[in-house]
Parts: sequence; structure tokens; C-alpha cells
Amino acid sequence: MKPPPAHGTAQHRLTHLSAWQRQSLALLPAVCAGAGVATLFSGAVPWLVAWVVYCATYVGLVWHLAARLDATATRQRAQREDPGAVMLFVLVTAAACASLLAVALNVQATQALQGWHRAFNLGLMGLSLAGAWLLIQSVFTLHYARVYYRTRDTAEQGAPARGLAFPDGKDPDYLDLLYYSAVIGMTSQVSDVSIRSRGMRHFTLLHALLSFAFNLVVLATAVNVFAGAAG
Repeated sequence: MKPPPAHGTAQHRLTHLSAWQRQSLALLPAVCAGAGVATLFSGAVPWLVAWVVYCATYVGLVWHLAARLDATATRQRAQREDPGAVMLFVLVTAAACASLLAVALNVQATQALQGWHRAFNLGLMGLSLAGAWLLIQSVFTLHYARVYYRTRDTAEQGAPARGLAFPDGKDPDYLDLLYYSAVIGMTSQVSDVSIRSRGMRHFTLLHALLSFAFNLVVLATAVNVFAGAAG
């Protein structure tokens, strides 16, 4: 059962974080973890450790929103002014795609290792790929919420066109939008949620194309990494 709606003073302080605050909260442990690992390992390992910690923290913050906020609180938060949110959305998405390069750079080093060192590197690369995928779906979830609840386009009958129509006919909360984002990320197509505006259609197309390309690269990288490590 979903927790009761969080409003006003009852709302957890983490749900009030701005885009920059959320980034800072995710970057701090990532930098500390990467710096600590750098004293023991060289090459791409410290960067991958920092990336995994960053993804885990950021995704955890977004999923915290999805678990606590109902549709009303989601609308209030999405409509709040959040300077820099769009720029950070672009930067985080680009960083998730660029993380594939760090994994690729670690392939040769992994193939030369043996025993637990190889297992550690393989696990770290797997977590990096999974973290990047989850991060992309999470940042798209936040942006879907902004697009949906800030849309004021007018339909022919004068009703506001929010861009997405969910099967139950109700406005979505973050968990609903996370579901929509994850379906696009996994299948590059819509399911039971219909698109009702051109802007949302274009944005969903961008998400689908990015996810399709990302999934292909991840699959090719994973096959290359694990096949080479097993050889």
C-alpha cells in the first residue's frame, strides 16, 4: 500500500530538493568514493566506482519521490520553478551515455586480470551499465513530470492538453511517470498510456531513440566484455 500523501510540514525534506541540490547530494559521496578507491586502484576503476555511487544516490532520490508523493504533491512539485533543471537534465543524460566510454576503456584491463580482480571489474562494469540505464529513466521521469504539469496548450474544446492520458483517467504521480519512462526505456514504445500532444510525442520519440541506441550499445558492450573475460 502506498504511503499517505506527503504535504506541507509532513513532507520529507528530501522531496523539496532543487535540481542543483539533488546533484550536489549525489556528487558528494561519489567524489569521496572515487577519491578513496583511487588510493588502491588506477585506470578507470575509481571513475566507475564514483559513477556507480552517483547513480545509486541520484536514482534513490528520484525513487524516494515516486514512493512518497501522490498526484497532487507531484503536480505542486513539478510546477515549482527549478532553475537549471533543464540544463542538468541534458548534462546528466549526456553523462550517462558517456559512461559507456569508461566501461569500454576498462575492457582491456579486465581481460588481463585473474581471480577476484577480474570478478570485481566485471561486477563494477555491470553496475555501471545498469546505473546509467536507471539514471536515464529517472531523469526522463522528472522531465516528463515538468512537461505534463506545466503544459498549458489548449485543445479544441478549451480543456488543457496535458500530453499523456493514463488508463484510469487520473493525473499521474511520479510512480506513474516512472512506469511510463521505464516502458519507453525497455521497449522504445508506448504501452497502455496514450500520447495526446505534439510536444509530448516529440519528447517521447527522443527518449525512445536514445533508449534504443543506448540498449544496443550496452548489449554490444556486455557481449564483448563478458566474452573477452571468459576467454
